[in-house]
Amino acid sequence: MLLANDQVKNAAPFVEANVKDISHLLRKWSHIFSKHEFDNGYSNILQHQINTANLTPIKSRPYKIPKVQQCIMESLIQDLLTNNIIRKSKNPWCTHALLVKKKDGSNGLCIDYRRLNSITKRDQYSLPLIDELVDRLAGSKVFSIIDLKSGFWQCFMNESDKQNTAFCPGPDLGLYEFNVMPFGLTNVPATFQRLMDNILGQTITILLTSTTF
Repeated sequence: MLLANDQVKNAAPFVEANVKDISHLLRKWSHIFSKHEFDNGYSNILQHQINTANLTPIKSRPYKIPKVQQCIMESLIQDLLTNNIIRKSKNPWCTHALLVKKKDGSNGLCIDYRRLNSITKRDQYSLPLIDELVDRLAGSKVFSIIDLKSGFWQCFMNESDKQNTAFCPGPDLGLYEFNVMPFGLTNVPATFQRLMDNILGQTITILLTSTTF
């Protein structure tokens, strides 16, 4: 279901009264929907930590990037700075980064955290089993898909661990670190699942198995 021009799209399974109710509900809560790429919500329930057991900081030389990509990288870094996704850094950690093409054709920042991940202690918090979730949907006729915009970015980094996320986007382009949980770290799925479980609690059971509108 999408909110577009004050109408609910793809609502064929519902009777007209239900469509009006949903349209009213979406308009009422329109402020919680993302308006642009960096329009994210944030949670203060928990913060992501990186446990490296105080090992020696990892330092990687930045990748060389073609001049045609340098302006793109600079623009992307500025957007991340402006929206407080990252901040300028001054610490001994450094991981290299590069530009990658997203499915929609836009450019994204990819940071090679493999060396950092190799020395990070694993968080064994369990993730849900997809097969089990699908089984619980048996018999359902109406389905809703709700996705958090850049979900990992909605969880803050622990202040003392921000330095571990430091990266260099290219020669002469500076050093930066994340204020929020970046993609690519080994334990971010576990942290994100823990956050969702803390927020939703038993409500998730109702959301998955409710038989009423």
